[in-house]
Amino acid sequence: MTRCEHFNPIVSAIDADDFFLKEINALVATIGLYFEAFRSSDDFFGAHPEDFSGCVILEARLPGSNGLDIQTRMRELGFHVPVLFATGYGDVWTAVQAMKCGALDFVEKPVQPQQFLSLVQEGIARSRKHWIERMRIERLARSMHRITDRELDVLGLMVRKETNKDIASELGVSIKTVEYHKSNIYRKLPVEQILNMRENPTVINEIRALRKENDYKDISASAGAIPQAARAQYGLPK
Repeated sequence: MTRCEHFNPIVSAIDADDFFLKEINALVATIGLYFEAFRSSDDFFGAHPEDFSGCVILEARLPGSNGLDIQTRMRELGFHVPVLFATGYGDVWTAVQAMKCGALDFVEKPVQPQQFLSLVQEGIARSRKHWIERMRIERLARSMHRITDRELDVLGLMVRKETNKDIASELGVSIKTVEYHKSNIYRKLPVEQILNMRENPTVINEIRALRKENDYKDISASAGAIPQAARAQYGLPK
C-alpha cells in the first residue's frame, strides 16, 4: 500500500476508561492534532493499516487483553507508529518489558498534562521521521520501475561492492551474464543514484519488499529475460 503523499498524523488511544479518553481528547486538541479513541484492540486493528502515521496511547490492562500483547502484535504486523503507555496499573516489570519492546515511555495515570503532551509530540516527530524515510524509499522504488527483478538482485550485490566473480557465484550465473545485467543497470539508472545506494545498501531489501506490495516495475521487464541479440553480443548461451 502506498502512503499518503501528505503527513497526516493521528493520535489513537486504546483504553476502556471513558474519563481518561475525554481528558486526552481535550489535551490533544490544544496542539491541533486529530484524536480517536478505541475501547478494544480489535477495534483499533480493524480501523488502521500498519503504515498509518501518528502515536498510539495504550493502557497496560484492558478487558480481555493487555497492553504488552497489543504492542507485540503491532510489531509483528509491521506497525511503525510510536507507542506511549499511560496506565492506572503500573508495575516495574510491565514498564521494563514495554520499554524493551520500544515503547516511547511508560507513565502512570493521572498524567501530567505538559509532560504528556511533550511525549505525544515526540511520538509524532518520530512518526514523521519514519514517514519521510518511507516516502523516500517509495519514490526511489518508483524511479527504478525499469529495473527487472534479476537486475535488482545484481544491483543489491553491486552496492555491497561485490566483484563480478562474486556476484556470478552468488546468483549462479556466468560472469558475462553479470556484465550484461550491469550494463543494463548503468543504462537505466544514473551513476550518482547507484553510488548513493552504496551508502545504504539495505535499501535494496526495502525496495524488494515494496515491489511485493506495489506495481513498481514494468510488466514487460518483470521476467528479466535476456534478448537473443544481447546473448550474441555477450557470448551467452541461447
